[in-house]
Amino acid sequence: MGAPIRAQLPGATTVITATGPAEDLPSAGSKVPDHTTGTISIALTQSTGPIAVAAGDFSSRDEQGRNVPRTPHGPDTVTAAPGKPAALTLVDTYHSGAAQLTWRHDGKAVAIWDFNIELD
Repeated sequence: MGAPIRAQLPGATTVITATGPAEDLPSAGSKVPDHTTGTISIALTQSTGPIAVAAGDFSSRDEQGRNVPRTPHGPDTVTAAPGKPAALTLVDTYHSGAAQLTWRHDGKAVAIWDFNIELD
């Protein structure tokens, strides 16, 4: 997470960066939770043509292979264009351990980011 990827898609290229998840952890002294809400930010920049991305283009799985349901926070679809960056925010619920975020365009995997959730 956090490393920019240059994606060349039919009709346009873009630089896409996924950051996070920013975790909503309890205050110190509280019982360690078994899950947490995490916010993932997707940024599209340096696009050479219009590129739309939707929350449904992204999927997430945890280290047990379970799908992680995600919910857009804000618009469900954004479009980047030359000189017009775009951002999409996803809010997911994660359990402790490794997870991944996959971006698909036209049903094909374009990028996979991996990350760890530490709740202790």
